[in-house]
Amino acid sequence: ADVLYACNACRITQTYCEHDIDAYPPMEAARSQAVLKGVAPDSVGNYWKKWSKRKNPFDEDLSAAIKEHAPAERIGNSAPVVLFTGCVGPHYFPDSVSDAAKVLDAMGADYTVYAKEEMCCGYPALTLGYKEGFIKQAKKIAEDLSGAELVISPCPSCVHFLKDRYPEFGI
Repeated sequence: ADVLYACNACRITQTYCEHDIDAYPPMEAARSQAVLKGVAPDSVGNYWKKWSKRKNPFDEDLSAAIKEHAPAERIGNSAPVVLFTGCVGPHYFPDSVSDAAKVLDAMGADYTVYAKEEMCCGYPALTLGYKEGFIKQAKKIAEDLSGAELVISPCPSCVHFLKDRYPEFGI
């Protein structure tokens, strides 16, 4: 099943395919089957175990990074705009949290910063083939964000998943 994981899900094949064939959906389905049948590579299972602990690929409390870099008065309040950083920003680029908050403050936006322990939109789970894990995570995130008039994210993967992939799954 290693061959199923050689693709990194960037969808560049669709960009260059003169027939406009998207090769990723069958790959995603095959990965889900590999997981269900127990034939996914050990590295995938190990990654999933780590992801499952805190629902992010880093097995960290990413809300701590958010709370360290976002204005305290913007965390956990009710507002029409939600800054959803996802998991990559707080882990690799924690200053992106304060940078995004500065931009929103300069714009006079009425916003809150999403800072719960489960910060991941679920992209890694689905990409690895853990469809049910993704759906469970996506439903939780969607419920948490349901009251927002606008969700802003500096993470392109999160934007893609919140905007396009969640609806594909009826979320």
